Amino acid sequence: MANVRLSRSEAEQGDLLPLCARCGSPAKLVKDRKLSWKKERVSVRIPLCSAHQYHWLWRDWLKGGGLAALLFVYFAGWLIGLYPIRVGGFACLSFLIVGFFWFIIALILDRSAIRLIDVTSQSITLTNVCSEFGEALQSEDKKGPKDE
Repeated sequence: MANVRLSRSEAEQGDLLPLCARCGSPAKLVKDRKLSWKKERVSVRIPLCSAHQYHWLWRDWLKGGGLAALLFVYFAGWLIGLYPIRVGGFACLSFLIVGFFWFIIALILDRSAIRLIDVTSQSITLTNVCSEFGEALQSEDKKGPKDE
């Protein structure tokens, strides 16, 4: 996986090559996504193939579903905690274990997604994009406007 620097206009308007940013194959669609970095939200239009069209969706569902499961275990433990102490202790331990695993999984899912790592007034930098996508953008930038 590589990092790629884009101008703000390229990112916001989707003026990118029709290659999937995740695998480098021909893109079938352009996905709109709001990405955040240090309190700044940026709208980006990322080309993706049909295999990666749900790149962020399933990650969001797993993180949200895991949080819902964690809250369920917490409240179940709280309700069970009203009863004998042995059962309440087990529920508390379950909450800690599920919470720990949810945190690790959410961190892995977040860090493996296409995401921002730098934002300036003129450009943004994305990470976890396909190397071929990054190389194609660099070669396109080197050609410049006179070769179009």
